[in-house]
Amino acid sequence: MYKLSFYILLAILLPSKVAAQLSADFSVNNTPAKYCAGEKVVFTSHSSNQTFLKWDFGDSNTTYFENPEHIFSNAGTFTVLLTVYDADGNSDSFSKSILILEMPNLTLSPNGEQDINFGQSINAQVTGTFTSLSWNDENNEQNRSITQAGKYIVTAYNSDGCSISDSLTVSISTANGQLPENFEIRVINNILTPNGDGYNDFLFIEKLDQYQYPCRTEIYNAYGQQVFLSTDYKNNWGGEQNGKPLPAGTYYYITTSEKRKGGTGYIDILR
Repeated sequence: MYKLSFYILLAILLPSKVAAQLSADFSVNNTPAKYCAGEKVVFTSHSSNQTFLKWDFGDSNTTYFENPEHIFSNAGTFTVLLTVYDADGNSDSFSKSILILEMPNLTLSPNGEQDINFGQSINAQVTGTFTSLSWNDENNEQNRSITQAGKYIVTAYNSDGCSISDSLTVSISTANGQLPENFEIRVINNILTPNGDGYNDFLFIEKLDQYQYPCRTEIYNAYGQQVFLSTDYKNNWGGEQNGKPLPAGTYYYITTSEKRKGGTGYIDILR
């Protein structure tokens, strides 16, 4: 009798085994949870003991991925709800508010590809709703005159720190098809991806076909060893040495041509 009473007492004192608790929880990649419209929000679930889960982003979009990414197109405050379920049909939920900020408004005129004659200029004008702007050549003017070839990128910012960009690419030619003397030799790509897709397959010099004299092009590796030489370059170097592909990495080029300002710089081969 005493032995039986001992086991009854032991059963009372020892905690009984309970099912693992279902719990919903998640975090986002910004603290606080504040983003610009169009910016990617990364959600990470910290839930436990669920069989499956469901996300409701509060903008009529849902998903069942464990750690989704989502882009809110419009400004506003959105309540994101995560609901988790176990095999028995039990559920638990957790929600968090996500603040999406307005983007600035930017119009660049003209934009895209523009060609002008040597000695002429093009007037670029920026309009829109923003608090500040900057160009990639450190010019901060809303209205400016451009006389040099190149890609000009303007970025507008608002008071919330959100930004938007547009670009203008200017090329220069002459009426007789010849570039003027002392015109700079310009390599227009600094990355080679020689995979045959037609994009950045070769080191490309702008308007090379208009040069009056041959263009000499030298390529060196990181150790200062020459890996390519052409005394009459034809925009045809695709990252090879003696017909064999060079390894991925950074290389240095030197370009020269009679009555032209030579060019130097780095180009990265990506494979």
